[in-house]
Amino acid sequence: MDEIEIWGMDGKMNKARPVQPDRPAYQEPGKATGGIRNLVLLNNGYAKDDSGIWTKKELTPYISYVNEREEPEDWLFDGILYHGLRSPEGRDFTTGTANLDDWRWYLDKTFAEQGDLQQLNEAVAEAGRRLGDPGHKVKVVLMIPNPGDSAGDFGDVDGDGIPESFNTAGIGTEAAYANKLKAVTWWITQVKERWKEEKYPNLKLNGMYWSSKGISLTDPSEPNLIQATGSLMHRNHLNYFWIPHFQGNRNFDWMDLGFDAALLEPNHYGSPAQIPQRLGDAAELARQYHMGVELEWDERINKDNEKRQQYIDDLNGGADYGYMYDAFKTYDQGESKALLDSARSTDPVSRQNYDFLYQFVMGTYEKPEPCAKKPDGPIERTARQYVVKCGSEITIAHKYNDFVDLWFVFDRFGANKLVSFKEWRLAENTGTDANPDMERPYTLLQGDVSDWIGPYIVRANADGNGHPPSFTGGNHAYDGGNTGSATAVTESVQVWADGVELEEGKVVSSDEVKIRVVNLVQGYNTKLQDGTGRAVLKETVTYEISGGRVRVHNDIEALEDIIFETYYGLQTVNGAWNHTVRYYAGDREAASSPANVYSDSGTKTLNPDIDSFLLSSDDQGGFRHMLRVQLDRQYGLGTLQHLAEDMPVVFTQNYGKTYFLQIKGTAPELKKGERFSWQGSYDFYSQNQ
Repeated sequence: MDEIEIWGMDGKMNKARPVQPDRPAYQEPGKATGGIRNLVLLNNGYAKDDSGIWTKKELTPYISYVNEREEPEDWLFDGILYHGLRSPEGRDFTTGTANLDDWRWYLDKTFAEQGDLQQLNEAVAEAGRRLGDPGHKVKVVLMIPNPGDSAGDFGDVDGDGIPESFNTAGIGTEAAYANKLKAVTWWITQVKERWKEEKYPNLKLNGMYWSSKGISLTDPSEPNLIQATGSLMHRNHLNYFWIPHFQGNRNFDWMDLGFDAALLEPNHYGSPAQIPQRLGDAAELARQYHMGVELEWDERINKDNEKRQQYIDDLNGGADYGYMYDAFKTYDQGESKALLDSARSTDPVSRQNYDFLYQFVMGTYEKPEPCAKKPDGPIERTARQYVVKCGSEITIAHKYNDFVDLWFVFDRFGANKLVSFKEWRLAENTGTDANPDMERPYTLLQGDVSDWIGPYIVRANADGNGHPPSFTGGNHAYDGGNTGSATAVTESVQVWADGVELEEGKVVSSDEVKIRVVNLVQGYNTKLQDGTGRAVLKETVTYEISGGRVRVHNDIEALEDIIFETYYGLQTVNGAWNHTVRYYAGDREAASSPANVYSDSGTKTLNPDIDSFLLSSDDQGGFRHMLRVQLDRQYGLGTLQHLAEDMPVVFTQNYGKTYFLQIKGTAPELKKGERFSWQGSYDFYSQNQ
């Protein structure tokens, strides 16, 4: 606007009162929230992988803080919000596509004899016994499905033989509104009656949650419906909750809409990492509108560094903007059981996600200090190598040549975010020994674009879904390439320096670093587009790094009966070593070729003793980068008993990768619990011209 006028009169009118300023503040726990301080959202709708089904054991780490043995040590969330997204038919409870049959299905599932509420009741009872607090109750909030404005045949709610229609365009706004209110009234009555019948002594029905994230722009009656629903809630002595998203229409108007408590969803986790100000903006809006705050994440926090950092940013925002302390809060993990996975994980970084959240709920969380990659005190200055671990990133430095150190960087990488080789860095160093400061400038020798520990073409013998052969594991996602849902996951990572497990953020000297990575890999006929595919094998990859040499051992265990069709195992990405490839049988050079065209070592029949290949770069100004890769031909799959005679032992593709071929043309079977294994090495060095 370019002009404002204020109309009034001179002097003070009779009965005029001072206007009280509206002071920005978060909504605090209290009567309006039913006393809930920390409310966690658990999706109990339909899911193909049964993630919508909750057992007592799975619920325990939510209502109580558990140690690594899953033993309760303290209470955690004091409120549980059960909400469903989809029905078995795929219709949506939040957008208004679900019908009466879907609504009934959800109620039957939630209130079943051993359903989600009964499992929660038993989890609270057992945790109460273990914590010496048997009278403890957890407050429950249940969803109200969004009727929407499109259903022309919702179902017969009142038993008059006529299906209710919610279609405003078809029957008019008033008639549609009346039918929606009828359905919502039926839902609230059903919830109250079923709760009373089932009796949950360790739970308290606190209220219900309007499941739509915003106000409809096409249904003019929806605000009236929301307000009428609020009146029904209050007549039933229940609290009324809403969690609008960052740009949810009329999120600022939640009080006039009739809600008792509203929490702003910042939509920070789903936004690009380039929007760091979103948390601050959301916190300011929540305070301006007197709302609580929602924190959001999903299963990616346990395997994706960027997503984990966004999760940490949410926690840090609680300290920076104050919502950790006094605000009413909800916690949304999407359709996953990410927090359960964190609690159970043997990976210290993933487990830390759970511990951090417990501290946050307790109000004791402190923002973690940035991980230092240089010594903070005296350290041996003539060591063979130095190592530091920051989260999932592991950096190992050794003296490479007269001018630089070479740093190996292991981290989550690629389509499946498996922990493996990620980068090779060169840092200037003209001294005689490696420099322990890994915060100093460096140049990138190679950033990885593909896998070094090979993927699999492997299928389950039973209960397959008919997908055609394709690679899974490594850097191969659902589509067989690097896009789509994950086909493998890193279950755990451990790091030792000279036999002592490595501490976070501490640079140490060592002669040998050992990294053990456990991955779960799906079969090509057990992967699913939604990411819920079934793992058929477990691979335990162990790296032993000493100077420029990396010894590798892979133990492959069948989790069910499986057939292998193709497997390479030991391979390289030749970006920095892309000039020449030479194939060796012992000390004998069997063949050589430029590294950017197809070549191979000859068939197994022709050259059966091939055991290594040597890659080299072009001239780097007086030296070349060299990489020698060797497979132990006397051990496990390295004997090549599962490689057909007409196949090459090693081959190079023109897109810049070289592979050992360990399984091809034979289709060996592994029974559940049986193992394959192999071992080999990578030697990285520079060679003067």
